[in-house]
Amino acid sequence: MIKRFFHGLMENEVEFLLISGQAAILYGAATFSEDIDLWIKPTTGNCHRLRAALVGMRAKYYKLTPQLDVSYMNEGHGFHFLLPSGAMDVFVDVMGSPPRVSSFPQAMKRSRRMTTSWGRIPVVSIPDLVELKKTQRLEDYPVISRLVLAHCRNPSTVINVTTIAWAFANMFDFSGFTTLAKRYQAIILSSADRRMTALKRMVRPLSGGDFPQRVQDALEADIMRRIQSCRRADQVYWKPIIASLKRLRRQGALMRAGERVT
Repeated sequence: MIKRFFHGLMENEVEFLLISGQAAILYGAATFSEDIDLWIKPTTGNCHRLRAALVGMRAKYYKLTPQLDVSYMNEGHGFHFLLPSGAMDVFVDVMGSPPRVSSFPQAMKRSRRMTTSWGRIPVVSIPDLVELKKTQRLEDYPVISRLVLAHCRNPSTVINVTTIAWAFANMFDFSGFTTLAKRYQAIILSSADRRMTALKRMVRPLSGGDFPQRVQDALEADIMRRIQSCRRADQVYWKPIIASLKRLRRQGALMRAGERVT
């Protein structure tokens, strides 16, 4: 079913990127995801091509979905579909303007084409995926941390001051923080770049492979503060979109759940 769906996207020339849980699985940072999440280029033509692919799969609308239209995409709405299957239904979530990331063309340039059991799929880059995963769900933050480590381990990643600063800023796990500190302590302490000033204070106490307990406590508290800040920001982001959905529901303007895409 999923392989046929991706074949239909390619056949209809839909411009898309695989994001969220399945993308994290492909990068080795997650083990399970129920849904297929797509970021599609928010243009009228691409919406029409996506619709054709969904019609070909006999897709149905699922919960709280406005009309598949570029105007709603640009407002940040999500679109939810069900691909009926005799064995197990597949849920597909689509966005045209997801939060915290740049434009689709820029993300496409940074993306990777990955070989999967469904074919060669364009997958959002790890840095973009990290931003997408900064949600209100606490379970997303260990995934982000594993994505950061995967990015740093990738032989094609250029390790420089910018990369190191990004890695520490997006590390939400103390064990992962320690791994980064061990790996980059020498680079950080020898750097004259001003961006390393704060990191120098953070990694200098590392000795013998461990941080003193007082430092560990302070770092873990800082991690929790950053997680809560990201969660609050995501809540603020979604507030007007949720209000718009409620308004559309009152107006009877949402697609009927279970109705076939035509």
